[in-house]
Amino acid sequence: MLNGILALLQAAPLAPAPGFWERNWDKIVPPIVTAILVLLFSEPIRALFKKLWDWFEDRLAGIGWRFRKRYLEKLADRHRWLKLIGAYSTSDLHPPRLQEVYVSLRVAAARGDDGPRFGWNEIFNPKENRLAILGSPGAGKSTLLDYLVLVFTGALKHPLRDHLGRPFPLLARLRELGGEGIETLPALLAKSSPLRKVPAGYPERWLQRGGCLVLLDGLDEVLDEARHARAVEEIEALVAEYPENHYVVSCRVAGWHNQLPGFRTFEIQPFTADDVRRFLGSWYREVLRTREVNLLGASPDPVKVREAERRASEEAGLRAEALWESLRQNDSLLRIAATPLLLSLITLVHYHRVTDLPKGRAALYAKCVEILVDLWDRQDKRLQLPAVASLREKEMVLRTIAFHYLKEDLLEAGVPALTGLIEPLVPRLQTRIAADVLLRQIWERSGILQEQRLGFFGFAHRALHDYLAAAYVVEHELDTQLLERAGEERWREVTLIAAGLAPAGRAVRLIEALLARTGESGAELEMAGLTLAEDIQLGDDLRAEVKKRLLDRLTAADAAGPFRRLAGALLAADLEAAQRWMEEELRGRDPQRQKRVLEMIPDLGEAQARPMAALLVRMIGDGAADAAVRARAAQALAGIHFSPDAETWRVLESARKGGKALKNAATWAWCELGRWEELGLVKVPAGEFLIGEEPCHSLYLPAFYIGRGPVTVESFRKFLSDSGHPLEGEKGLDTWNKSSEHPVVMVSWHDALAFAEWHGFSLPSEAEWEKAARGTEGREYPWGNEWRNGLANTKEHWTAGGRWLLPWRRRSRNAQTTPVGQFSPQGDSPYGCVDMAGNVWEWTRSLYRDYPYDPADGRESREAPEDAPRVLRGGACYDGATVVRCAVRNWYDPAYRDWFIGFRVVLLPFSSDL
Repeated sequence: MLNGILALLQAAPLAPAPGFWERNWDKIVPPIVTAILVLLFSEPIRALFKKLWDWFEDRLAGIGWRFRKRYLEKLADRHRWLKLIGAYSTSDLHPPRLQEVYVSLRVAAARGDDGPRFGWNEIFNPKENRLAILGSPGAGKSTLLDYLVLVFTGALKHPLRDHLGRPFPLLARLRELGGEGIETLPALLAKSSPLRKVPAGYPERWLQRGGCLVLLDGLDEVLDEARHARAVEEIEALVAEYPENHYVVSCRVAGWHNQLPGFRTFEIQPFTADDVRRFLGSWYREVLRTREVNLLGASPDPVKVREAERRASEEAGLRAEALWESLRQNDSLLRIAATPLLLSLITLVHYHRVTDLPKGRAALYAKCVEILVDLWDRQDKRLQLPAVASLREKEMVLRTIAFHYLKEDLLEAGVPALTGLIEPLVPRLQTRIAADVLLRQIWERSGILQEQRLGFFGFAHRALHDYLAAAYVVEHELDTQLLERAGEERWREVTLIAAGLAPAGRAVRLIEALLARTGESGAELEMAGLTLAEDIQLGDDLRAEVKKRLLDRLTAADAAGPFRRLAGALLAADLEAAQRWMEEELRGRDPQRQKRVLEMIPDLGEAQARPMAALLVRMIGDGAADAAVRARAAQALAGIHFSPDAETWRVLESARKGGKALKNAATWAWCELGRWEELGLVKVPAGEFLIGEEPCHSLYLPAFYIGRGPVTVESFRKFLSDSGHPLEGEKGLDTWNKSSEHPVVMVSWHDALAFAEWHGFSLPSEAEWEKAARGTEGREYPWGNEWRNGLANTKEHWTAGGRWLLPWRRRSRNAQTTPVGQFSPQGDSPYGCVDMAGNVWEWTRSLYRDYPYDPADGRESREAPEDAPRVLRGGACYDGATVVRCAVRNWYDPAYRDWFIGFRVVLLPFSSDL
């Protein structure tokens, strides 16, 4: 072949003059031939080298070479994306990166008490190393474990990793225990490794050394009683043999019976309204960004990428806000959205331009299944398939498989078993298609069925399995079987969904059966109450009976967990009845029950909560009442939009002189009811904004209030007089603080925090300060993206007209502070804040940490070493234009004082943890 090519080239009449090829063929032809050979064989060569490298890595893995590094990288890659029920199998929808959309979950101690809510990262303790994370279906248990993998592999920077000594993460799904001959947890952990080859003695040697984080997901998914008991024994044996590791087990609430008494238990709490808004914005921004960038093809121009990201961000903001408005106007759907899984389904349905959102969970599941099963075929116009089953036919197959799994207590089955289930259905199909082909269509193009292991398929999420099984029960009128097993945990969600799908008469029988089976836990009664939110046609007598039973049980309920779940069922069943019951409880004198009820008031919605305003005011003003109850009452009042009378203002003003929690809550209510300006604050609404420079990224913040300007000398001196706060270095304070209207300086971080808390405020975080300074679009300066002289107290102000300061004299008194607001309004931020560029550096409450900014990673905590540097923002009067940009960061020891350092305050939503 080579000789032929050379002969042709030599024979070709291309030479410009006789003798050209004779003189130059050895310089021209070999490179051409080489290029041809590279084009012909580059792909096979690369594939060969890849196989050789994989083989080489496998050999090296056997001796542990670079095992830790490669293990952590592979494990992080496996868990980098948000996993959600196959929702991303359509042609233009790619799974979002988990770290970009993750909303930090809150948990509460699952001991039936009324303790505070914690961020998930706060429950980890180097000394108490056994945790059980409980949650309802779709509460985010598995996603939390995926997120922990990113944290502890180092793929996501988080201080918890160092706090626990950088433990080595091991993760396994417990439902795989007992399958394929895997009878022990070490064997399961070995099988679950992301690397094909592991060193000898893995993972036992790692566990023996200690310093591992063992994540065991889905104890409730081990369905067989014998296997479940075996799994519990294995966990206990593993902990006993290797006690120097951290252990985390996840389980559904209904599947937890204190099987592991040595584990501290925490229950995942529902999303708040702010959590919902944060997720919507993050999800849309990430999904649309990926879509737009992918459209640019491989190796796109960076300028085009930035433009695509800008378009995606604008569209994401509009679509997320539209969805939020739809949810806000639909109380029942907003309550459903408090569960991460259901919120994800709502977002998926809305993404596909379904603006008329379903109202109940059963209808929501139905719409989601329709999208997953049918949309892919309709979107991808390139498909030229000879036979594609219809939506109805695919749903029939999925329902059959789901009910089979339910009845047989299965989570997965092999291809022969599944085709055996499908083959009897084939004659009923209008589409001529073989059972195995139909199975492959459903698997490859809906994502509802996933290959759990080679040749074995399970449902991507139990919630969709439960819906499809319930649909089968209703379609085939298997009411008797459903009622017989309604009390079993595996059938609980199926029963609840079936009640929403069944015709009215059959739904009545289901609910009556639930009432008849009510046991000590109240779970069946809770289910009966929740079914009433599914828009079922029931008689008034039955509805009244369900409400009466709920009220009776609530009256007797002492434990916090059952109380909250039964109260949630009452809210779903009848808002007006729930409102009357709540008012009665609030008039009682049991602080624990009062606090529980006050936390539920936002669930009523503004219209239903408004009549309770007068009662809340009386509770706030009751000086003999529990202080925590009064604080929660003020928090609840802040969420009700009404016209306060003189008595309301008097009570709130008095409460603002109380203890820390009451003062904070009453001040928040004061501002939310409209009087923030008289406290020298401006409101920054909830939403996304652009933070930082490298990397510049979006961040969601709930609404907050921030000082219009830095605290003045006059205000600080009044604080010292009123509070008696001991101040070190008062001489410096007197020397540098002579003008009452100037910002106070010579204050440490501790002094600034003391001032803030005395008034019911705090110091702003870096993120809050930056959003207040630059708005949502990422301005360079408070007034815009271009520097303009005369809008801020900076070096340019003092060097104008030839007054030049030498660099080594930049802290000279030739540059000095100016009265707060002197450059207003031209130099104001988008929200009306003054002096956010120049004048004085301002303390924030944030510890100095790398970006991207994560408010939940501990950087905003007060609990830190005394010398841990705190961030300052804004620049000082001696700094130039490049330093006073909104995104510039500075940091000092919190005890540091100087003439160029001041602060402003922030008012945050009241927290019941205070």
